[in-house]
Amino acid sequence: MTPRWLKYSSYVLASLLLLALVLPWLIPLKSYIPQIEKLAAAKLGLPVKIADLDFSLLPSPALKLHGLVLGQKEPIKIEQIAVRPAITSLLREVKVLRSVEVSGVTVNQKMIGFLGAMTKSGGDEPQAVRLERIQLNAIQLDLDAVKWGPLRADVSLDEKTLQSVDAGSEDGKFKLELKPGKDGQDLEINAKQWQLPIKPSLAFTQLQAQGKLQQSTLNLPSFNGKLYGGTLQGKTNLDWSRGWKLKGDFKTTAVETKDIVAQLTHSVSVSGKLYAQGNFSAQAKEAAQLGDHLQSNIKFELKQGILYGFDLAQAVKSLGTSGTRGGQTHFDTFSGTLIVSGKQYQLRQLNIVS
Repeated sequence: MTPRWLKYSSYVLASLLLLALVLPWLIPLKSYIPQIEKLAAAKLGLPVKIADLDFSLLPSPALKLHGLVLGQKEPIKIEQIAVRPAITSLLREVKVLRSVEVSGVTVNQKMIGFLGAMTKSGGDEPQAVRLERIQLNAIQLDLDAVKWGPLRADVSLDEKTLQSVDAGSEDGKFKLELKPGKDGQDLEINAKQWQLPIKPSLAFTQLQAQGKLQQSTLNLPSFNGKLYGGTLQGKTNLDWSRGWKLKGDFKTTAVETKDIVAQLTHSVSVSGKLYAQGNFSAQAKEAAQLGDHLQSNIKFELKQGILYGFDLAQAVKSLGTSGTRGGQTHFDTFSGTLIVSGKQYQLRQLNIVS
């Protein structure tokens, strides 16, 4: 025979479950949309529109906003935001949000500027809401020359500072971790079978980097990668305190060049193992413009390669007369200096041994 207390408990649990399923449909949440839009617009300083609003109790209480549009000219669009509060904190002075889950948003230059303005405002104001976790899913990065996604991120916070960030591409090929360190956040990057989202879109078999992220600088004193059968080593620094500034240096060993050269120019085709070292720098008002302002000086040597579209032996035999176009030249070494200035490329001090 079933104990009476167990029977009553099952009734109570069934009733609570039924209430959790039915209650969200009984609350007319859409009537609150204009008020929420008004409060959000006053806080953010730009127009806010919300297409729909609903509430669920399972698996945990959550208020979900659908189809958000922030601003009018070139608006910021967000598919969904789910806010999960700590119920016990709603009666306290400081409200606690267990998590805010954001899905389906494109991060562009305007979005970055908006987030930067938000983080600078209200730093000394009393804290009315404390956020413990931010989850981002189906994020697209669009900075003109840089298009990358879908991305995801899981951000943990305490009362005052950022605790950790676990982010990367949703396919798992690129991973980034941030943890509190001395004078900033310690950063670690790991990637496998990953393609760079900017041109030249280098395909890395493996990439590792360690560094430091501060308020407006990213410093990577060491990065190591494997690509096209060779290796890449170097360091770089990115500063966006006043515009965007990039600088660094690198060294490659035995990297097959044919696919890389094809991305840089269609007028030259060459293969061979690349041994090179050089430096690079760029300065621009916006991040997407850095590639157009790239300055680089690279000393290189290609070994055991082929120069396509030009027959050097035939050119020597004909002493520079017609008939040298076409064909190909096998060489033992091909060395020189490559100078990059924006979209202009110059080759100097060329020396070929065949």
